Amino acid sequence: MLDWFAWGLVFAPIVKDLVQEAAKDWVKDFLKSLPGGVSEFALNKILPSAVKKALKAFLRLVQDELIAQGLDKPQLRQYLPSLRQFLKNKTVREILGRAFDADCEYLDTRLLKKTWRESNLKTLPHGFDWDLVGKQYLRKVQEIRRDSSELRQVLDSENLEKIAQSSQAAQQALQSIAGVIPDFDLEQYRETLRECYGYLKLNAIDSTDDQYRMRLWNLFIPQTVREALPPARYDVPKDFGIAEVEAFSLENAERYRERYLQQSARSVLEVLGERGKFVILGDPGSGKSTLLQYLALQWAERPTKQFPLLVELREYARDP
Repeated sequence: MLDWFAWGLVFAPIVKDLVQEAAKDWVKDFLKSLPGGVSEFALNKILPSAVKKALKAFLRLVQDELIAQGLDKPQLRQYLPSLRQFLKNKTVREILGRAFDADCEYLDTRLLKKTWRESNLKTLPHGFDWDLVGKQYLRKVQEIRRDSSELRQVLDSENLEKIAQSSQAAQQALQSIAGVIPDFDLEQYRETLRECYGYLKLNAIDSTDDQYRMRLWNLFIPQTVREALPPARYDVPKDFGIAEVEAFSLENAERYRERYLQQSARSVLEVLGERGKFVILGDPGSGKSTLLQYLALQWAERPTKQFPLLVELREYARDP
């Protein structure tokens, strides 16, 4: 029986040749998505070292798979020219380089297999498992990435650039849909909020006279709220069956209402100060719109990083 571990890496000469050729452009080709601002130290030291380790891991896995198919050492050597040509293929290098992406979950082993076949290379054994080689190679590269803090720093900068590019692409897509979007002026937005919502709208009084103008900021009294509203009506949904109709009784609804009223009323501003998403419900005239206007004014007077975007649906309906 052959001693696989005593053989060492039969394909080691390929790694040596490729590393000698591993100039900056070759490394960039292997890791195609590298950001343009990568330092000289990264290009000359960190990345070539990582690429060398990845290539050695890939060739070791190919060698092990060929041995598993019953090939001996002389037969393995017959694959040296084919592997050297295979690894010089730009598509192959890009596929192997994707394993360094933190989000990479699988490699395109079908394309690797197709590239080998269409490149007129030495025929691989019928049972050669490209999928197994790809999975094991991906795991090895993740170990290489995890074990090198310097490499992670370089690749993380790559990911940040991807995020920035994605954000820019999304913004361009929105602009193509909505037309030219002017720069958003936060200061102008603050002044608009003050102008539109700074004073109470008392339709029965001529508020153009300053003596009748009353500032919402000074007069607003926060409402109190409870979690979940009791059902105001007891209409049974049309898709209810007979059993569901019987279960949907006034007695159950009354019990729900009692539990609701037992809750302590809280200031709406206190509730909104907690993290989460809220839907404020209330009868007409209960102050829902006034509450939103007050929150917008609160930001206008004391700006924070998060700003409110207030959309009045009745105004939007008039001029969508």
